[in-house]
Amino acid sequence: MDVANERDNGQHVRPVADVRIRRGRILEDAIAQILPLGPVARGRLAVRYVNAAVSFFESFNLCMGN
Repeated sequence: MDVANERDNGQHVRPVADVRIRRGRILEDAIAQILPLGPVARGRLAVRYVNAAVSFFESFNLCMGN
């Protein structure tokens, strides 16, 4: 995959925001991340679903300073 396709996720329209949604907290995460975008949220959003293990690993890395 070339750099241009990597930036736009294989689409020809780049997303205006990248939203990460944890399984089991779909509503809470969506509200927390999409509402602050305001009118920008009407554009294309790149939504990534993560499971509890990935979410735990990311928060662990943040706590450890990595």
